[in-house]
Amino acid sequence: MGIDDLHATLEDIDDHEIKGILFNVRNSKSLDELLTILEKQTLVFHLAGCKTVIKELDDKEKLVEDFLKWYIIKRNAFGIERKFVAARTITA
Repeated sequence: MGIDDLHATLEDIDDHEIKGILFNVRNSKSLDELLTILEKQTLVFHLAGCKTVIKELDDKEKLVEDFLKWYIIKRNAFGIERKFVAARTITA
């Protein structure tokens, strides 16, 4: 099981502002609307390392999926790894 097996949803996001941004992306009705949202939220997606190229409206699902993977796993990876290292040190 790896990061690609993660099936997170917007409900897994505890930050209401981030959840709202992703909700707006997912519910955009046109490519222009989607691109406007992304333009306003460039920093959020840039910091998450989302590199999904948006060429059509359906690309929004891949973008949301990539962001969810980052939010749930990657942004917490360092902290999780530190806890494992600390636990190994204590038990060694």
